[in-house]
Amino acid sequence: MTTGADPLIEESRLLTAALQERAHEIWIWCFSPRERIDYIRKNRSQFEFHSYGHLVDVVRGRCFNGCALKLINWRNRVRVNMWRAASAFCIATWSLIIFIAIWLLS
Repeated sequence: MTTGADPLIEESRLLTAALQERAHEIWIWCFSPRERIDYIRKNRSQFEFHSYGHLVDVVRGRCFNGCALKLINWRNRVRVNMWRAASAFCIATWSLIIFIAIWLLS
């Protein structure tokens, strides 16, 4: 038997690193500093700060030390809700246009 890392453990580490990287990208590009502060306050249990400087780095987007999976899932829920709202608005607009067209033609 060869010595070395278990393939499942290695795959798990790679997946965790990919999730963390994706969460960091979302943290940098999708949140303003004010939104980051609000997110940290609402999800305080996800974060662990070792110093005031570390807290400042997280708020400024230099790093993300929260739960990557929860941040990614939160972002996906926001996107789904935005698409639902946009779809509902489009359907309502087209329904109104059709209703007005029928009303004008009758």
